[in-house]
Amino acid sequence: MSDEKNIEACIKDKGVWMRLLYMILFAILYSIAEVVIFAVVVYQFLTVLFTGNKDERILKLGQSLSLYVCEVFQFLTFNSETKPYPMGEWPVSKLSIVVDEPKPDMEKENSKS
Repeated sequence: MSDEKNIEACIKDKGVWMRLLYMILFAILYSIAEVVIFAVVVYQFLTVLFTGNKDERILKLGQSLSLYVCEVFQFLTFNSETKPYPMGEWPVSKLSIVVDEPKPDMEKENSKS
């Protein structure tokens, strides 16, 4: 009998239903982030292909988007109660990004052209 009351209390808990609304919102935001990440991947690949260098701004964007997606998944899977952006702060990477220098072979090829 107590299990039935416990289930009924959980079903009537407004917090659970609010979390569902947040989960739907964050699932939609993840879908948008997925498209942006794909664009970042394509842009960065084309940048490296044609210049031999990575775009540092795009590296930072890709890194923060990756962290954001991780935060969304942590919330969606109940591993975190902290709501991601826009309810929380946008994730900022604590890692320093090192942009690779162009490879010597690419520098020689670029100077020959």
